[in-house]
Amino acid sequence: MLDNSPRLGQTADVVLANGVGSFKVKLGANASAGAFLTANGDGEAIGTTTTGNRVIGRLVRAGVENEIAEYIKHNEKY
Repeated sequence: MLDNSPRLGQTADVVLANGVGSFKVKLGANASAGAFLTANGDGEAIGTTTTGNRVIGRLVRAGVENEIAEYIKHNEKY
């Protein structure tokens, strides 16, 4: 998964499925701190409480739609 938006000739930051640490993501909706994040149809992160959804991580601080937010990576199902 791409972790930044590089322009032509710039370096891309990539997050691997087994990566460890905190990463950045664009929020597709408002979300509270600690929210379990999944992806919407546009590839943006949204909070989920739906059983069976794939969780990419947990939000570090509350954020609003279209904000670039930090999350701690998890690879699990809700």
